[in-house]
Amino acid sequence: MSGNIISVNPVSILITAANVLILYLILRRFLFKPVHRVLDARAKEISDLDAKTKGAEADAEAEKKRYAEKLAQAEAESREIMNASADKAEKEADRILSDARQQAAEIISSARQKADLEEKRREAESDRRIADIVAEAVRKISAGENTEKLDSDLYDSFLNRTGDGENSVTEKGTGEGGESGRG
Repeated sequence: MSGNIISVNPVSILITAANVLILYLILRRFLFKPVHRVLDARAKEISDLDAKTKGAEADAEAEKKRYAEKLAQAEAESREIMNASADKAEKEADRILSDARQQAAEIISSARQKADLEEKRREAESDRRIADIVAEAVRKISAGENTEKLDSDLYDSFLNRTGDGENSVTEKGTGEGGESGRG
């Protein structure tokens, strides 16, 4: 070799080219292929994961729709139940009011009947007392003398027993000349 540092030697170029080719084949065999396999596996995992994610999203969307439908159905059923309950409660309230009105009418009717019976009983008792007083007066008149004093006493007794009492006696008063108003 001569003193020329920069010289082009064809053998050196061939050796360098062979070295590069061998290095390329070694790197390709031991570095590029495994790296490509790893990258392909990762890409496949990512695409599988993406597909699973899209499937899960579709499932979630379908589940969301089912949930919304069930919620709407439940709300409709709830409204229906509430309306039915309100109708039932209204009918029950009407029935209770009707029963109460009927019972009140029966109580009022019964009370009126009892009041009428009590009034008839009192009238009968009053008639009986008057009959007793008249009978006593007839007995006294037929047993004794018929005097004006006796008549006045009988009349006062009759008034006292029938309940007109003293007011009627004082109203009776005396007529002209100090005689009683009856003749």
